[in-house]
Amino acid sequence: MGSWNTSIKFGIDLIDRDHRRLFDLIDAIQDEASKDTPDPEVIQGILRELREYANYHFKREESLMLASDYDAEAFNPHRIEHEYFETMVRSVDVLYRIDEHLINVDKLMDILREWLITHIGIVDRAYVKTVHDFCRKFKS
Repeated sequence: MGSWNTSIKFGIDLIDRDHRRLFDLIDAIQDEASKDTPDPEVIQGILRELREYANYHFKREESLMLASDYDAEAFNPHRIEHEYFETMVRSVDVLYRIDEHLINVDKLMDILREWLITHIGIVDRAYVKTVHDFCRKFKS
């Protein structure tokens, strides 16, 4: 499966670090789940951290988009995609807490990872120039 790589690096340090952290958390969940005896508490803790960090990142990204006067018509669909990811992570978390045998954590992390790659590579890429231009105003 794919993971964070330089093809989805935008040169906006805050955002690039956030994206990489999201992939690291997904990888950590998958690493724990693939152990001979995975610890459900560890997986639950990382799922909680992924949920919280995704929420933090999306708020930061959306704030940058709004501050830089990103296209209002493109903003709402973008925000809805963020909500979709948060719902997916929350659903995995809830199902795992009910019974860790109800779900295949490995496959679900693959789905989350592929969603992120697509979202970052296509949807996020659309705001990069606007946010870069906005950030440059403060560097001059």
